[in-house]
Amino acid sequence: TDDCPGRAKPLPTLFLEFAGPSEGAVAERVELAQAICRDHAGGAFAFARGAAEREQLWSARHNLVYAALAMRRGSRLLSTDVAVPISRLGEVVAATYDVEVQMRREGLPVTMAGICGHVGDSNFHCLLLVQQDDPAEMRAAREFGERVARLALRAGGTCTGEHGIGLGKRDLLEEEMGPVAMGVMRSIKTALDPRHIMNPGKVFHFDR
Repeated sequence: TDDCPGRAKPLPTLFLEFAGPSEGAVAERVELAQAICRDHAGGAFAFARGAAEREQLWSARHNLVYAALAMRRGSRLLSTDVAVPISRLGEVVAATYDVEVQMRREGLPVTMAGICGHVGDSNFHCLLLVQQDDPAEMRAAREFGERVARLALRAGGTCTGEHGIGLGKRDLLEEEMGPVAMGVMRSIKTALDPRHIMNPGKVFHFDR
């Protein structure tokens, strides 16, 4: 906020890291990025030139989870995980906020603290604040995650960018990959693990 000098303002923020063969090459890339941001109505552009300045800028990202949890004391943070084509990222992020609004209209208790992501590969996470002992909130969080995942699938993306399938996204994986690909993957899994004792139940349904 404006009354917190030296602190990041609560605005959409893009963090970039630059590397190059020389200081001059890095400076050129920074200038180019700054020009692109300016041409697209970006806000303030802050550039760190040393380790201390870099750490200060990155502290906003590093403390994101703690800041989110402070918005609702006693809550637990759950994170969704999808990835989409980079050309569709802005559209899907905007639609994700619409999902929260729609679910609230439906009377479903969803509290999203914000969205963060690794936008270079179009992978983003919604930070949900839930009371773990409230079954309605836990169900709503799962429903929210499924709706966002299906947004990603409709945009040509994937239901998981880095967190994996596990137990919770097995149905979504089938929607994404289709029966033929799933059959091939199940065959490979069975060939390597015929008794299904490695991570039993994870990733695939074998009872269908």
